Amino acid sequence: MSYRTDKINNDNLFVSYRVNGAGEWQINDKELVISLNNLKSNPDEIIYNGEKIDLDNLSLLEKLTNKKFPAVEDMLAKGASQSYRIIIDNHNYKKLDVINPFGNNFNMEIYREK
Repeated sequence: MSYRTDKINNDNLFVSYRVNGAGEWQINDKELVISLNNLKSNPDEIIYNGEKIDLDNLSLLEKLTNKKFPAVEDMLAKGASQSYRIIIDNHNYKKLDVINPFGNNFNMEIYREK
C-alpha cells in the first residue's frame, strides 16, 4: 500500500507499506465492501523530497524521538467497513474508486506481486 502527498508545507512525501490483513469481504455487482478484523503494516519505502530514507535510520529516529512512524493500522478502527467501486478487475491488478463518505472519492491501485 502506498500513498503520496501533494505538497504539505511545500514538502513531497511518498510512503509504501507492506500490509497483511484479515477480515471479510463481499462483492455486490461492481461494489466491493471490506471489513477488516486485523491489520499489520511495516514501512517498505519512504521518499521525502525526492530522497529515499534509509529504513534503518527510521528505527533510530523512532528511538530518539520516542515516537513510532505511523502504521496503517493506527489510522483504522478495527472492524470498520470500507466500500469501493471496482473500475478495473484483472488477476494481478485492481483499480478501485474509494467511496469516501467524508469528502471526495479517490482511486486506489492494488498489484499482486510474487
